[in-house]
Amino acid sequence: MSGGGGDSEKSDHTSSNTADTNTKTEIPKITYTKLSVSK
Repeated sequence: MSGGGGDSEKSDHTSSNTADTNTKTEIPKITYTKLSVSK
């Protein structure tokens, strides 16, 4: 289950994948926040 839901598998490798996924998810949030503030 590589690339699948990281919460279901507790391992160092899965944690790394989950952290990477979270980083990718945060970028749109930050961009959206900046756009909202600038209005």
